[in-house]
Amino acid sequence: MDEFKDLVWNPLIQVGIKRLFLLVPWLGWGPFGVIVGWIIGMFADQLYAAVKLAIDLEVIAFKNEEHKKRFQAASSTLAIIAHDKGIESEDFKNARENARQALSVFVRFDN
Repeated sequence: MDEFKDLVWNPLIQVGIKRLFLLVPWLGWGPFGVIVGWIIGMFADQLYAAVKLAIDLEVIAFKNEEHKKRFQAASSTLAIIAHDKGIESEDFKNARENARQALSVFVRFDN
């Protein structure tokens, strides 16, 4: 379960609904108030899901850019070692393993 949603988002929405019913009393009257509260709650849940997805995607893009730079650096190092010491050297094998590890965390999104 999402603790932020339970501890912050939902109580904030409930307070907002109560304030709305205080400002416009007929919205909170009887069964009409239950329906209005339910609709606002559903909209708030959809909004929360969209905001959470947007934030998660920004984190993924940021981390992926960092991983891309690490992979490019490892690939450059690999090419330099291959040129200078050859592909049979121990340094090349270590650099190739580093490049594989860097590639394993890099996610490529093709457009």
